[in-house]
Amino acid sequence: MVIALAGGAWIFLGGVLAFLIGAVIAMYTRKGSGMDLHPYRHVHGGAPGADTPRHDYSGSDRTEAAERDVVRKWRSQEQPEKAPPEERAAEREREQRPGPSKKPPIRRPR
Repeated sequence: MVIALAGGAWIFLGGVLAFLIGAVIAMYTRKGSGMDLHPYRHVHGGAPGADTPRHDYSGSDRTEAAERDVVRKWRSQEQPEKAPPEERAAEREREQRPGPSKKPPIRRPR
């Protein structure tokens, strides 16, 4: 069995393989993707705390502490009592009902 290839097929195959190798390097290596444990090296610039490594990839410890405080405040608030479902449905129906028209009533011609 002989496999015949058209002219330029080897060049196309080489291009496809080069693209595949480039995509693998770009997505799966630190050098290709530019993602590292130290995303920003200018310590005195605009990203405070960026020079500290993040091994858990969950973000800043300060953000986590702030979120805990927000959740604690939210849970400690008194929640208002909800009306029964029937009353809420009736209220929703009243709100959706169109209001009275401001046009004068239509009269029969004389």
